[in-house]
Amino acid sequence: MKIVLLSCFLLLFFIPEISFSADSNPVWGSDMYAGSQIDTRSQSYSFIGFGLDRSLNDHLAIKGKVFFDYLTYKYSSDNDIVNAKGPGGKFTLGITYFKPDFFLAVSGGVDTRKTSLSPDDKGSEARGTHTGAVLEAMLWKKLSEAFSAEVLGSYNTSGDNLWGRARFKYTIPEPVSSGRQKILIGLEGVAQGNSDYSSYQVGTILELQRIKENFSVLLNAGFKHNVSIPDSGYLGLEFYHRF
Repeated sequence: MKIVLLSCFLLLFFIPEISFSADSNPVWGSDMYAGSQIDTRSQSYSFIGFGLDRSLNDHLAIKGKVFFDYLTYKYSSDNDIVNAKGPGGKFTLGITYFKPDFFLAVSGGVDTRKTSLSPDDKGSEARGTHTGAVLEAMLWKKLSEAFSAEVLGSYNTSGDNLWGRARFKYTIPEPVSSGRQKILIGLEGVAQGNSDYSSYQVGTILELQRIKENFSVLLNAGFKHNVSIPDSGYLGLEFYHRF
């Protein structure tokens, strides 16, 4: 039930592609996205991914993605602070429905992660190498000429990892934005965790979209509430390019 509710409410990955794919609909398309985030407790998340999509008609497309990431986090266990490190990867295949002011995508696939713990926590369900299913979904909506909203999330059975994010964006009008580029500012909220740890984030975003080059860069920063260790601030940087 948790997976079903999540798929109706949340993910796919990287939002800037919406602005480009809705305007241009080639039969085949590809993209690349990357990013990294770190907080003041030395917890971090870095990723790089590649996608290939094929249009079925003016509103439907299928898309496959290969994605690699590296996750570090901390949690409290038996009066110890456990440091977790986990490289991972996944392959997903899904379908997208898009219009100029609306985007919905749902995908599923295989996810694997190898999590090492220091000091070792033998009671951890995330400990070691796990391979399982992943479900992702995303919803984006243009609310007006200046405002848009997006909700996305994922659930991985490998490590019982749940992640969700919502963003609300405002496009700064001309002369800052123009036909060649867009400058967006906004707010974001993030919730994530597995059987060992969980955290919640609230922050601001600043994004530059270069229309002709199909390129986007986004900076985000804010406050992070860690459930079992002290709270922290975070800073992140994301890139997207559609070929």
